[in-house]
Amino acid sequence: MNFGIGGRLLVAHLILSLVVLGAVELALRPILRGELESQLDERLRVAASALAEQLDAGIDPETAVQRLGRATGFRMSVVGTDGFLAADSAVLPPELRAAGSHAGRSEVLAARQGLVGLAERRSTTTGIETHYVAVDAGGGRVTRAAEDLASLDDSMAAAHRAVLLAAGLGLLIAALLGGAASHVAGRTVRDLQVAARRMAAGDLSNLTVPRGPGELGDVAVALERLAGRLAEQIGRLTAERDLLDAVLAAMEEAVLVLRPDGSLLLANETAKHLLALPRSAQDQPLIETVRFPALLDAVQQASSGSAAPLELVLQGPPRRELVGRAAPLPEGSEAAVVVVVRDVTELRRLEAMRRDFVASASHELRTPVAAIRGYAETLASGALDDRATAERFVGGLGRQAERLSRLIDDLLDLSRVESGGIRLAPEPLAADAALRRLAEAARDRAERKGLALLVRKPAEGLHVHADPRAIDMIVGNLVDNAIKYTPAGGTVTLSAEAAEGAVRLVVADTGPGIEAQHQGRIFERFYRVDAGRSRDVGGTGLGLAIAKHVAQQSGGDVGVESQPGAGSRFWVRLPAA
Repeated sequence: MNFGIGGRLLVAHLILSLVVLGAVELALRPILRGELESQLDERLRVAASALAEQLDAGIDPETAVQRLGRATGFRMSVVGTDGFLAADSAVLPPELRAAGSHAGRSEVLAARQGLVGLAERRSTTTGIETHYVAVDAGGGRVTRAAEDLASLDDSMAAAHRAVLLAAGLGLLIAALLGGAASHVAGRTVRDLQVAARRMAAGDLSNLTVPRGPGELGDVAVALERLAGRLAEQIGRLTAERDLLDAVLAAMEEAVLVLRPDGSLLLANETAKHLLALPRSAQDQPLIETVRFPALLDAVQQASSGSAAPLELVLQGPPRRELVGRAAPLPEGSEAAVVVVVRDVTELRRLEAMRRDFVASASHELRTPVAAIRGYAETLASGALDDRATAERFVGGLGRQAERLSRLIDDLLDLSRVESGGIRLAPEPLAADAALRRLAEAARDRAERKGLALLVRKPAEGLHVHADPRAIDMIVGNLVDNAIKYTPAGGTVTLSAEAAEGAVRLVVADTGPGIEAQHQGRIFERFYRVDAGRSRDVGGTGLGLAIAKHVAQQSGGDVGVESQPGAGSRFWVRLPAA
């Protein structure tokens, strides 16, 4: 048969249209089936969740499955805690036990793990290929909704018929409109392809798929919905990840999470800093990134299924003591072991300080108590009859009681300062006036010992921002120490100077000085450079500790500059007014 050009173009276009429409139909088939399966899964999940809610509301399982089965057209069932069917819309109650245990069914196992269980198989009860969706109903029960795959096949067949109808209409349109219809169809397919590629690349922002005719429009709608759901899921996962990162970053404890193969899945900033993890540690085996046998042994024990305590000593510098625990994580997750470690260096240092303080305080209290006891026993044994001896011993009792009283007062002062019992009210104070007031209060003691007590006039307008009581406690202790340890004929000088936004109050003496190895510790409780000499001059060993704590509570600090044989220069730095 000989066709004219119009006929040949028409035949060619019809053939081309058939090829294009056939290709589109083949391309849409898996997408349509996937969307139909997704929609079926969602409807089954909603039905199973509704059944779980009815069980939570106290509705009888048999009543609930029959009611929802009639309402949805699905097969509804409840799997009890023993794994057997508690109710099933397709099985009579007397035959439930005969259906066998469902505890090993994949969808039931997944639901009991908190997931949405999905499965497809031939039902042993009905003998029909069935699609199952199961959810956890709480209390060990699982609710399940099922639909036979024949309905899905029917839906696919209906979709296929729709596609064939679209193909027939396409052929008709192609015959009438020629290449214009082919171009429109091709453009629609290209738009769908671009949208699908954007989704595959993870670009879900403002994804709008142009609507095409017939089923292509449904696919465009489905793609847009899928993109929206994916964007929502990704956003939620990103927010959860950011929250987890923020929590881990804010933790003082070091946290390590390891995969089953021993590689590092996660480490917070504290862990990276404390364990000196290299930048390349992520995704590397832990054994290649750290060299702490105790840590590796604890991880090995946790990998075998039992938690392991952990204690590390990092030699530094600085030296650190760490304690923690390595624990296994549930099987089936990406992570296998979590290690939590905390730095207890400061805690143990404070414990050691407490023990030292108790020991020192006990020792200091024991000395005057022993002396008082000795004097008392001597007097009781007959010394009272010797007036001169009795007077000497009574004087000794008074001195030791006074020393004991000073020691107790200093301990109480130190306790109040450290516990915040002394409420400071800082105010602007003229440095010159404060120093002169302290000098006048100590002048009698200095003159009785034959010392010169001088005050150097500071710069005009130099003011310190501090509580007057704090000045008395800090500088008063420094002046008292200077008077005690400076030999007769020496000089004690008070001065003040500006120091970068602060004021330094200085107490200098011409005493014996302090060797360098003692200067870093003289502000500790009960620390003495010369214990015998300190007791002779009546010191308790707490004055400088009190001065240090009050200075710190006032927003400043204290220090000393000294050379043996050349006197000492104690200073306190406080905020300037």
